[in-house]
Amino acid sequence: MKTLCLKALLAAVGLTSVAAALANPYVSAGATGVDADAPMQLLKVGDRIGTPPPDPVGTAVPEAEGQTLRDQVLANMKQRFDAAADPSTHLLSLADAKRSGWGYIADHFSAIDRSGSGYVSFDDLKRYLKAKKGAAFANS
Repeated sequence: MKTLCLKALLAAVGLTSVAAALANPYVSAGATGVDADAPMQLLKVGDRIGTPPPDPVGTAVPEAEGQTLRDQVLANMKQRFDAAADPSTHLLSLADAKRSGWGYIADHFSAIDRSGSGYVSFDDLKRYLKAKKGAAFANS
């Protein structure tokens, strides 16, 4: 009885899509971005899902490992370094490191800047990480 009154109230107020959803809880009212022709998979309270459903064929990207992972890590670091460094010199100062949110470089700046010039290059950073046996350099 309460559901019927709520449906009637929502329909009277003009919220017919909500009323339609209450009338049939297995149909999504007003869903956007969903393929209407795709079969709907329903879950009930108490259903257990052991694993997430598989990705559609052709959309899954395998996880990188080994040298591919190292190359990705270095490419990401280089991109972030270039964004933070001076575009004309490609050197990073302590202030640039702090401003760009690279706390690790800021915290270890004096060790990375072995020459004491006040600036580090990406090669300086790689040399420091290799000496520290960073994850990207574990097997190099």
